[in-house]
Amino acid sequence: MTKVNYFAIIPQLAKIVKSVIHKRNKKIEYKPFNLRALGGARKMKTVLLNPSRSLHLGRSLSERDADTLIAELFQLNKTEGPIYLQINSPGGSAPGANKLYDNIVNSPNPVIGVVVGDCFSMAATILQACDRRYASKHSRLHIHHVTHPGFILRHNDTVKSLRKKLLEGIELAQKDDKILIDILEKRMKISRKEIIAIMDKDEAITPERALEIGLIDVIID
Repeated sequence: MTKVNYFAIIPQLAKIVKSVIHKRNKKIEYKPFNLRALGGARKMKTVLLNPSRSLHLGRSLSERDADTLIAELFQLNKTEGPIYLQINSPGGSAPGANKLYDNIVNSPNPVIGVVVGDCFSMAATILQACDRRYASKHSRLHIHHVTHPGFILRHNDTVKSLRKKLLEGIELAQKDDKILIDILEKRMKISRKEIIAIMDKDEAITPERALEIGLIDVIID
């Protein structure tokens, strides 16, 4: 049996351990990502999603859903590369959408929004945070004014207290509505007045129309 000189291999082991510790402590450096590589055309045949680097919004967004997606986004941002957000949602919570929007905007990696299905209400807000906005040709988009939240009727409520609750709800809705319009105005090709007019109509928008007004960047053919 061959004898091993353990004293001779100690320096080699120390070198290996030092290398492993260095790699663990090394800070990830995010390189600029060339968005042109994703396709600059206004129409594309397909978009290849990477399931291992994808988030999915497939229902009405609650604040808990937003927190979950934010946590998943944080984990994906530990490594370098584009992140895909697939959307098929009727909308949901305004506070939830706003904080998810902020986290996507501040993502060190580019986030690519892909609508396959519906992108209504607050889901359309979240889409505007994405660096690139895609929609399948059979998708539907929808932007509208924020409605005031309902309130709980209590047995000791008076006309005065109910009026106060209603006014507080309207004030909150107006605040959220302004945030929504500000977000849309940053990305869309039309004026604030035209955006409000579309929201007043409260109608579904085709991908072709969404592309024309700047609600999306590319239609997936």
